Amino acid sequence: MSEPRLDVSVILPTYNESENLPQIIPMISAALRDTNLSHEIVVMDDHSPDGTYAVALSLADQFPVRAIDRVGLQRGLSAAVIDGFKAATGTVVAVMDADMSHPIAVLPDMVKRILDGSTDIAVGSRNVPGGGAVEWPWYRRLISSTAAWLTFGITPMSDPTTGYMAVRRSVLEFDRYNPIGWKIVLEIVAKHPQADLSEIPIVFQDRQFGKSKMSLKEQRQYIRHLLRLYDEKWPSLFEFLRFGAVGATGVIVDTIGSSTTIFFLASVFGLQFQSSWAVRESALILGAAIGFSLALTSNFFLNRNWSFKHGAKLPLGSSYFRYLLVNSLGLWLRLAVVSVLAFFFTSIPALQGINLIGILVACAFNFVGIKYWAFKKRID
Repeated sequence: MSEPRLDVSVILPTYNESENLPQIIPMISAALRDTNLSHEIVVMDDHSPDGTYAVALSLADQFPVRAIDRVGLQRGLSAAVIDGFKAATGTVVAVMDADMSHPIAVLPDMVKRILDGSTDIAVGSRNVPGGGAVEWPWYRRLISSTAAWLTFGITPMSDPTTGYMAVRRSVLEFDRYNPIGWKIVLEIVAKHPQADLSEIPIVFQDRQFGKSKMSLKEQRQYIRHLLRLYDEKWPSLFEFLRFGAVGATGVIVDTIGSSTTIFFLASVFGLQFQSSWAVRESALILGAAIGFSLALTSNFFLNRNWSFKHGAKLPLGSSYFRYLLVNSLGLWLRLAVVSVLAFFFTSIPALQGINLIGILVACAFNFVGIKYWAFKKRID
């Protein structure tokens, strides 16, 4: 007969937290024991050079602590938390910072809300009534507010950069998580929009011992993480945006290719180039053809490897042929739209607008044709 599950497993991801563990572990254990919650504390240490792992092991004699030295595993807070969740034995899994910046007093309430079925995920929030941060300067508040604003459309959380969470373990789907950096709470909440979410007010305070992990690198990773989450939520929109960006680079490649060709021919033919209309016309046509071919090819490889992520897995020759055919049809469609509209409108501003309409129609046609035909996913 299997042993009953613990109520909660508290995951503490650590790196150089040897000074904090002897303080926070007794406080967590006391708070959970006093509220009759069976528990374990799982220290996931990224092989800290300050001996954090050894300190965690020494505390296991007095408290329900398990320590895992993550040697040879993917480093980073998010990876450590996910590994901790996998190793947990509790019905509820919780994660919090090991530097005592998160108030321990609210942890039992977060866990009990999940155990009694009131919610699936409980997160500690600084941005709900009753929450806040101790002695934060204006720029820290601005960074936090901006970070929250950037998640519009991804998550309803008021404090998406929080690192304090309790979640029903059965909700977790480990193969869905691929966070960048340290915002594992944002990753999990965003990947489970149907799960019931509760925000618990917390008052955050900066660490007293050790060094903060916040850096410009972590902020860049946060932006990358957001872009990935947006991309996963609206993949077609982001494919179109990348497709448009590639198109812009194509204009540059086309211009450089055609201009270089014309400059080269002008240097070769000299005075004949200036005096002969036929030579100039031939140079312009050749330059346009070379510029178009270079742009088409560079756009093909950029779209194949970046805009449409599955494109690189397709056969090179056949996908290039399809890509060329779609773009050729798009060019003829553009000319047809311009020709038809030019029959009804004659003013210069109208003609300029007609050309833009033709470009947009061709762009939309090319995107659909490339996505659903040239780079269509093949099923073996």
